[in-house]
Amino acid sequence: MLLASLDAGPVFAQSPAISTTLEPSVRSSGMGRASNAVFWGGDPDYWGNPALLGYYDGIRYEHGSTQLVPDFTDDVYFTTKRITLGAYGLGLALSGEPFDGMGSTRLSYGVSQATSSTGEDLGSFESYEDIKSWGIGLSLGRAVESIWRRTDKPAPAVTQYVDVALGMNWKDVTLVLSPDLPGIPGAGQGSGHANDQGLFVRISPYNSFDGARLIPALDSTLALRLDGSFGISTINQGEVTFVADNRSDNMVEEHRTGWAARMAAHPIALKTHLEDDHLAWLNQTLSPLLSFGAAWDKVTFNSEIVDPGGAVSVRESEIEHTGWELSLLNLVTIRRGHVSDPDGSIDGPTTGWSAGLTYAGVLGFRYDEATVPQATDPFTGQHLANVHRSAWTIFMDPIEASRRIF
Repeated sequence: MLLASLDAGPVFAQSPAISTTLEPSVRSSGMGRASNAVFWGGDPDYWGNPALLGYYDGIRYEHGSTQLVPDFTDDVYFTTKRITLGAYGLGLALSGEPFDGMGSTRLSYGVSQATSSTGEDLGSFESYEDIKSWGIGLSLGRAVESIWRRTDKPAPAVTQYVDVALGMNWKDVTLVLSPDLPGIPGAGQGSGHANDQGLFVRISPYNSFDGARLIPALDSTLALRLDGSFGISTINQGEVTFVADNRSDNMVEEHRTGWAARMAAHPIALKTHLEDDHLAWLNQTLSPLLSFGAAWDKVTFNSEIVDPGGAVSVRESEIEHTGWELSLLNLVTIRRGHVSDPDGSIDGPTTGWSAGLTYAGVLGFRYDEATVPQATDPFTGQHLANVHRSAWTIFMDPIEASRRIF
């Protein structure tokens, strides 16, 4: 509706469940939403590719809050409360399902006042979209490594260099855009279901963190890991959101393809010095000392275009996301990216950063911020203000903790 108010030319029909197209991950937003093949960092973007749930470990709780369209109103918020559980290459995401109270994903349009046709005050109501979801992902390589460890046998070396992961995510969407009050039938209410599917492939041609040391001169001074990855997913696959007045609308089905590359390095001298001083936990906290990753995503979907005369046509649209992140001492990360969405009139940079502490891989916290561009009217040049996003995360790994204790 906001884009339509700015654009006097063709208008792009929006999904009846806009919340399903929003990005819960603030980390991903800082990288231009280029996340479909980004597997590192402890919290990959499983909303964009459910297969990445196979790279989660321990228990993680994330709370995010974003004020949308600040140019127009101050009470439109996108809020997420997400819980993930992961171990042995198997990850589970909970956001309102399969149990009530286990997280939530909510787009609130704010509180409005309802009046009858005669002007009678019927009270206030909130318009919102609510998504309850749960997902599961499996990393085959990590699962095989875990099984082999249980037998006290070394895992096949190939799992250190190649991995394949699969994932699914199921969503129940509820829309309450107008109230069901006396004199107002609640025509803006509805619900629907959707699912997401993802595939992920990782190739690590060099890994002296966990694998064999192939270049002695290099490996004696530096632990080095090089990764390349590919991800493909379908979001809101073939499902329908049903609304009142005997009308139904399709959710926007997105097809995402992503590529990523990453380099991580850690000085052997630092590792040796800290371990000699009985500070192995500090070495694990700061490892890797340096990590740099870059990613590119393409999103394709069919969009409906409504011309000034009301005629509707359908065409394939594309959005391109690029981004990178640089982490130092496993404590501070800076992110940059770019979003190119010609049909949505969005073309601009993204920025982000995070700071946090992971104690020896056992427990920790992190705070993330990101700034993302909004639409610009191609005729007037009027630009919606950038949106500022924030989130905080706490996590712990009981399995890793028990290993250290026992």
